[in-house]
Amino acid sequence: MTLRTEEYRPEFFRTCVDIMGDTWNFNEYFPGLRISNLINELFFQSAIIGMNHREVIVDDSGNAHGYLFGKLPGEPGVPLQTARDNVRLALRLLYHYLAGSFGDRKNARKIAIDLMQVESLLTGKKTPEHAYVGLFFVSSSLRGMGWGKRLMDRFENKARYRDASAVYLWTDLGCNYGFYDHYGFTRVVEIASPLLSKFTGGINGFAYEKRLDGASFSQSV
Repeated sequence: MTLRTEEYRPEFFRTCVDIMGDTWNFNEYFPGLRISNLINELFFQSAIIGMNHREVIVDDSGNAHGYLFGKLPGEPGVPLQTARDNVRLALRLLYHYLAGSFGDRKNARKIAIDLMQVESLLTGKKTPEHAYVGLFFVSSSLRGMGWGKRLMDRFENKARYRDASAVYLWTDLGCNYGFYDHYGFTRVVEIASPLLSKFTGGINGFAYEKRLDGASFSQSV
């Protein structure tokens, strides 16, 4: 199988969602869900809005095997497109909420609010000067082969070129968080939440930061 990296395209959506779902399956928090995989699709869709770095590992058949979506400070963006994407997402959420696709509406609303609070806690130390990693996953079949490091190296290179103060991200016990410890990140937030993976009452969610001190790298990546 030949693999390469490409800019994200809509045709990668389905396999990108599936890769995320192997680690973060938000569907399970909505027991009355009427449409298979709907929550994971909506979470992925919301997470990539406004991301100006969208690198995907793909094979010759157009299937995704990993990706890194991030937001670089100072990178020219497309605010009109971001606004349109937010409106589309809001309309889709409203439609499914009114249609009862999430199951019991009161329960769905509570879980959605709780998820937003968890994300707010984990991103509380993120600043506009940070390069933010919104989603970063590599399929289990590629782990240990250097693809994750390759994706992160390229993002960090661009972050340095854009004079970012640091790279910031959040994760939980269900992910390969040891990667960040070995890559030079430092934990800056720790929380416990039943909405994150492997919750047993203790800490299971973390935010990481890697300071980017020193000279900028080349723009070439």
